[in-house]
Amino acid sequence: MPTAKNSVRLVLLVDRDTVNDFASVLRHIMAGLLEDSCPIALVCPIDADVDSIVSPAVEVIRYPLFKMPLFKPQNKKAVLAAVTKFAPTILHCYSDSRIRLTKYLSKQLNIPYVLTFNSIRKFLFAPFISANHCGALIASSQVIAEHIKRVYPNLAERVSRINIGAFAEDISACFSDTTRIICMVVAQQIGNPSDFEPLLNAVKHLAVDGYEFVLVITGTGPGEKKLHKMVGALGLSQIITTVGDIQPLRSVFAGADIFIAPQPSRRCNLRLLEA
Repeated sequence: MPTAKNSVRLVLLVDRDTVNDFASVLRHIMAGLLEDSCPIALVCPIDADVDSIVSPAVEVIRYPLFKMPLFKPQNKKAVLAAVTKFAPTILHCYSDSRIRLTKYLSKQLNIPYVLTFNSIRKFLFAPFISANHCGALIASSQVIAEHIKRVYPNLAERVSRINIGAFAEDISACFSDTTRIICMVVAQQIGNPSDFEPLLNAVKHLAVDGYEFVLVITGTGPGEKKLHKMVGALGLSQIITTVGDIQPLRSVFAGADIFIAPQPSRRCNLRLLEA
């Protein structure tokens, strides 16, 4: 498909975790680009729920189509064919796990790419970044920017910091209704259940002291079953409710009073910013 001179056609590459954690950011990015008449294609996993963040004007390309390693060549061939048909002028990788795929597509199509980093993830072997095709490395905080410069010292001059923003309501939702029971929210992936032990013990003490409140834990992960057992063992099943991932999270925060992050994260905590 021929493209007009100086026109921008963007392919945005994301993984499932990025869709879950940065849904509002992706929605705002795509809405702004579409308003500027920039065609967009979104490359995302087949099990990623993107219905709430994409408009009909965004072309969705699923990758991988088959999760088995045996089909890796077929998956790369399929995504290359779909991206080639879209005829992009630039690629934007928004997930660490998509760096190698972005580099592959960039080389095959001979177009530049941009990388966004939202965490200080430590790589056992840092993915190689092509100085010939990578135009910029974007960090969402100063800490992340300094980390990228240490990992890729030869590309330090291409690192830029672009802070992530969130649109706030005019009126605060927390404690807006004094007759309502206080609601606390935890919104994060449930990996290691031990991360929640201090919180659960504190909740137990508050309950024993006679405070009335509810705690909602929203998220999924391998530690869900053990977390449920911990909640039951402490006798907190009537106070703590665990639910899966809810999108958009703002609908949950709108009815909550206190946001809790049980453990610090090495990833930019957009859910904290939203709260």
